[in-house]
Amino acid sequence: MEIDAWIGFTLAASVMQAVRTAGQKHLTLHMDAVGATLVRYLFGLPFVLIYVTSLLNYFDVSFPTLNTEFWLSSIAAGLFQIAGTVCLVYLFSLRNFAVGTTYSKSEVFLTALVALVVFGEVIPAMGWVAITISVVGVLIINAARTKAAGMSSFESYWNKAAAVGLSTGFCMAFSSLFIRKSGLS
Repeated sequence: MEIDAWIGFTLAASVMQAVRTAGQKHLTLHMDAVGATLVRYLFGLPFVLIYVTSLLNYFDVSFPTLNTEFWLSSIAAGLFQIAGTVCLVYLFSLRNFAVGTTYSKSEVFLTALVALVVFGEVIPAMGWVAITISVVGVLIINAARTKAAGMSSFESYWNKAAAVGLSTGFCMAFSSLFIRKSGLS
C-alpha cells in the first residue's frame, strides 16, 4: 500500500505542534504568556527568512506585487495570530487548562460565524452540518473533561478558562480569515 506524502507531512506537523506546545508550556514556568509567545515567533523567524530566500534564489519564483490590502490583511492576521497564541499559552497557567483548550477548538465554528457576520461569506448548508458536528464534538469532549475534573456543568461552560479558550478561538478565526483575505488580494 502506497502512502501519500501529505500523510507523512501531516503526521510530522502534528508531532511538531505537540512538541512546540509542550515547550511553550514549559516556558510558562519561567516567563509569562507574552514572553513565551515572543520566544515562539522569534524562534520561527529565521526559518521564515531561509524559506523565502530559498524560494527567491533557488526556484523560479518571483516576488509578487503586494498592495495595501495585502499588507493590512497580513498585519491584522499576524496580530490576531499573536493574540490567539498569547491566550493559548495563558491557558497553561489556568487550573482548567483542559476545558479552555477544548474551547479553543471551537475555532472552526467561530471562523464560520465571523466569516458570515464580518466578511459576508456564505457557508453552504453541508458546511454548516459539518461545523455543527464539530461543535457537538467539542461540547461532548468538554462534558467528559468536566466530569473527570469533578466540575458542575455550569462551571465548565462559564469560567475563566472557557472565556480565554473562546478568545483563543476568536483570535485564530480572525487570523485565518485575514490570511485568506491577504492571499486573495
